Amino acid sequence: MHLCSTAGILIELQLSGNELEGPFLDSVGNLSMHFHKIIAASNYIRRAIPVRFGNFSSLFLIDLRSNELGGDIPVAITRLDMLQVLFMAGNKISGANPFDIGEMANLNILSFKANQFSGKIPSSIGNISRLQHLLLSANTFSSRLPRSFWSLTSLIKLNLSGNNLDGSVPVEVGKLKNLDTLDLSNNQLSRNLSSAFGELQMLAYLDLFHNSFHGPIPQSRG
Repeated sequence: MHLCSTAGILIELQLSGNELEGPFLDSVGNLSMHFHKIIAASNYIRRAIPVRFGNFSSLFLIDLRSNELGGDIPVAITRLDMLQVLFMAGNKISGANPFDIGEMANLNILSFKANQFSGKIPSSIGNISRLQHLLLSANTFSSRLPRSFWSLTSLIKLNLSGNNLDGSVPVEVGKLKNLDTLDLSNNQLSRNLSSAFGELQMLAYLDLFHNSFHGPIPQSRG
């Protein structure tokens, strides 16, 4: 366990890579209300994220990946105006939609991969204009890609693989000029590949494996 403090105020809690289990997060708020970072990845932490996490107004980073957290993400998390990094991959978090993610306007990195989310990807995600990494792979999101995605022009990495997404990839994908990684594999996407893929000049990795695309490969990516 690593504790970091400034002037006697606990600001960072590092508990990763242990064998902690149970709902211990309920007691975290008794330590400090001034956390900048809470890192407790790779444990056996269960149950839901406590609502009181929404009271940690100085939080910059939450990393709870690779645990056994379940339930929904509490709406109170949207009150964390300073939060820029949210790692929740590899848990059992569920719900028809994640919480109102669009309220978290300062997020740079959002990872919910390998959870149990279902239903539509919320359109409010397009409000997170600073988002650079969006990782939602290995859930069961369904329906079409939300149109709001194409306003996320700061995106560098977008991974939606391993869901049940259908429909087409519209020409607006060409607006994501900063993308270097795009993974849409293992979905149910179809129709022609848009010529706009050729406008993604920063793209270094493109994975469209196991969909139902047809027609010609765009010449600029041929």
